[in-house]
This record gives sequence, structure tokens and C-alpha cells, in this order.
Amino acid sequence: MRTKWLGAGLVACLCCGSMAWLPARGQDRPGDSRGGEAKKDDGEGSARPSRPERRIRPYDRVITKEAKTSPGLFLVHRIEDKVFFEVPTSELGKEMLWVTQLEQTQTGYSHAGEPVGDRVVRWEQRGDDLLLRDVRYEIRADVEDPIQGAVKATSMEPIIAVLPIQAYGKDKRPVVEVTSIFTGDLPEFTARRRIGASGVDPRRTFIEKVKAFPTNIEAKILVTYRTGGGGGGMGGPGGPIPGGGGREGSVTVMLHHSLIDLPEKPMRPRRYDDRVGYFTVSFEDYGSLKHQVEEVRYITRWRLEKKDPKAAVSEPKKPIVFYLGREIPARYRPWIKKGIEAWQPAFEKAGFKNAILAK
Repeated sequence: MRTKWLGAGLVACLCCGSMAWLPARGQDRPGDSRGGEAKKDDGEGSARPSRPERRIRPYDRVITKEAKTSPGLFLVHRIEDKVFFEVPTSELGKEMLWVTQLEQTQTGYSHAGEPVGDRVVRWEQRGDDLLLRDVRYEIRADVEDPIQGAVKATSMEPIIAVLPIQAYGKDKRPVVEVTSIFTGDLPEFTARRRIGASGVDPRRTFIEKVKAFPTNIEAKILVTYRTGGGGGGMGGPGGPIPGGGGREGSVTVMLHHSLIDLPEKPMRPRRYDDRVGYFTVSFEDYGSLKHQVEEVRYITRWRLEKKDPKAAVSEPKKPIVFYLGREIPARYRPWIKKGIEAWQPAFEKAGFKNAILAK
């Protein structure tokens, strides 16, 4: 039986999902030696290397008059090939969505527009550092029960990056350089696995554009990956996409990053019903009354709200909009637009007029 230790003596079976409490004595915990005691810190072990003393510099010494500033969700400053975020204190600790896509690629290495990854992140200040943390919801327990503490103890948010605070702006807004996040090869944001490469070549990687908007920040990064002089991109389950490209020993792509502020009020989730084909997200619920781990699936959907809640049929506050890519041949665009908007009568039955549009 494969088990997962959840802390506080709670063990979950990974095969059937059942849970059991084990006495604290004799249970195997990560890092314990079998049948022996865990090692204790006697104070004589190797200490964490001390950081060189760092001083916070004056604001105008960091964000100089040469900086090009884009105001929005954060203040985004660009000085030559460096990018700085000036983060409002009101945005610290909030959950945000980070989406990475392949905007452009080479023949034989995946497809333009393919997703690289998306995750919920949180900016957190720790002394004179700003941490970027990875927020995960794979396991949950929404109950007033000791098991909630066990789940919390097993859901530590990984640290993606530690950024030294360079200066403080107005209202103590921390200023950090984020160049390395965009031009580095962080596992959370890299397209290396997507295109079958071995790593980033920093000499051939550039920040093309970064701009802030009221609720999001958009960045385009020209990234060159080393392919090890070998094969081409992965291209999906069938292997590399025909067309070559692997002979060159490197591949250059355009990565598009979007950092998006999430709504203050989350949308009410809706459970999946297997009688209807929806895309879903799932998590393991350890707070189930069935005395076993329950997989809960929610459907992914748009947030449609009526402009006039009292009207039987109302236009939405924010419609669903599909943008037709410019690579679609002009002669097909009118028909694709008609196909998308042919769903409007179905939405009218649900009380929404002009709910779905194509542009």
C-alpha cells in the first residue's frame, strides 16, 4: 500500500484514498531513520552562509531619469536591458495569475500560441527581500477540523524567486529587479521542455517589450534555447513536428508572459457533472465526511453577470469575446465569426443578450 504522510499522525492511502490516524510513536516521517531517532541540531553543524551586508539605495539612484515607466497594476520601470517592478503594498500577499505562452516559434518546435504554463502566484515581503511564491490548491480541507491543520502543514507554498529590494518608492513600495525572472530559465516559466531544449543561452536572450495595464502586466521575451545540437522540438505525444530545426543546435522563440490581478470576489464554483462535457479542474478534498480522500472537480467557465439583474434578458457586464488571429485567411473570417456568434440564441435562453462575440 502506497501512503502519503500528512503530518499530525495522519496517513492517506494513495491507492484507495482512505485515511487513518497512526500513533505518534513509531511512525515513519520524512527524514527519520528507520527505527531510530531523528537527528537533532546540536548547534555545531554547518551554519547558513551569511549574506553580504546590503544597503537600500535612494530611489533616484535605482530608478534614474533614464527609466521608462509604465504605470498600471505595478509601476514597471525599464532602464536599458533591465526591468524593475515597483509593487504597491496593497498588492503584496494577494493571489495573481501568471500565464506563459509561446507567441512565436521556429518550424519544427511546437506551435505558435501553445500554452507553456499557468499558475497562481503571490508576492510576499520578507525583510528587505521580495519573494515570489507558487500558490497551490491540489489538496484542501474546507472544514473546522484538525485535519485542516494537517492539510495546511502539507501545502507549503514553494518559493519561485527571491528578489533583493533595491529601493523603496512612495508609501514604502518595494522596488525589485525582475530581469532574471524573464531572461533566466526558471522551471516554473521556461519553455525548455515544451520545445525539447536543454537550457537558455543568456547572450541570445532579450526583453522585447514589457508594459503595465490597470489589472495586468504583459511582457514579450525573445529567448534562445540550446538544443544540445540534437533533436527538434517535442511537438506533443507524436514526437517532433516535421520540418527540421534541430540541426542548428539552438532555437529562438518569443515567450509571452501575463501577470493578471484576480477579482476581489471569487466566482462561485460549480461542480462537474459527467453527463455534460466540460473542461475541469480538480483537487483532493481531505475534509470529506466519507472518511476517504474525495476528488472534487469543478468546471471551467466564464463569469457572466447581467447589467440589469432584474431583466429577464440583459446584456452582460463583460461579454465573452473571441479574437480571430490575423493568421486566419481573410476569406474564412466572416464564417468563423458567424460560427462563434451562432451560440448567441443559446445564451439568450439563459438570460444574456450579445453574450458571445467574435472580433
